[in-house]
Amino acid sequence: MLPESLREHALGLGLPADRLIGVDSGQVVERAGFQVRAVPSAHEQIDRDGAGRHLYLGYVIESEGLRLYHSGDSLAYDGLHGELGSEPFDVLFLPINGRDPARGVPGNMTAAEAVDLAARVRPRYLVPHHYDMFTFNTVAALVFEAEARRLPPRVEPRILRCGERWEITT
Repeated sequence: MLPESLREHALGLGLPADRLIGVDSGQVVERAGFQVRAVPSAHEQIDRDGAGRHLYLGYVIESEGLRLYHSGDSLAYDGLHGELGSEPFDVLFLPINGRDPARGVPGNMTAAEAVDLAARVRPRYLVPHHYDMFTFNTVAALVFEAEARRLPPRVEPRILRCGERWEITT
């Protein structure tokens, strides 16, 4: 899946058309026991192309009784909580690398903002992403660990190392 607004770009990179499922916010795709709903993501704001389609998306993924949200690149913009819906989440995957226009780093949540969103949504687990990847665009996992102390008792932070396998059950 990818934003429909980026389909032509993906085709230009040589990706096969039959492997691309273009969606926009609110659309749901069901395949192989998975239900995936597209949710707007925002760098500094909600950006759209000339046709009004969202440029950035996150995804609410449901399968076998589990409900996950992967934000992709995103800020915790006004209205995100409502876009996620009222059903409980098992896992939120949220960026923690923040934003720094001086380094050319587009807007993402800081560790504090990710923890604030998780405290509001109250998933079983909060898993950070966007750390320890690129030297110009990272934050130490220790920053997240410090912020995660503010999570409500039933929200467990889970830091995954590159390549680490993690399984959860309903």
